[in-house]
Amino acid sequence: MDQGVDPATHSDIVWHESVGVSIFVLTLLRLFWLVFRPAAPRFDMPVKMQLAAKLMHLVLWGLMIFLPITALMALGSEGHPLTLLGGIRIDKVPIVLGVGFAHIVNWGDVHKFLGDAIIWLAGLHAAAAIYHHVTLKDGVLLSMTPHGKQS
Repeated sequence: MDQGVDPATHSDIVWHESVGVSIFVLTLLRLFWLVFRPAAPRFDMPVKMQLAAKLMHLVLWGLMIFLPITALMALGSEGHPLTLLGGIRIDKVPIVLGVGFAHIVNWGDVHKFLGDAIIWLAGLHAAAAIYHHVTLKDGVLLSMTPHGKQS
């Protein structure tokens, strides 16, 4: 995109944007599910561990929502189209056109930073789940599976 090449001609960009839009839609559906699902299982843990878990989940949810928003801001503020699988192309991202803060920062840089952050935090989150399973043996990891053991 920086060299003036049409992003629709690069399958990696089309796949990246298509997967990103899909994940964003699934995230919104998951948030909807959180409102109506049965209560999540609770585990006896030290208060610091409970706070760390809640903070991690809050940050990950925030990133899952704001990462695609920063992508749309980057596309809209830089005038690049949104290109999706199946030949779907949106030349102007309408949501960004009227936003006053569209040009305050380089949204592409913000998107890259948040993308790196979510990868690191997801890895840390996975390591914590493995720690619960291997060391604490408290059923936290198994409770995340469809038919896992619930405490």
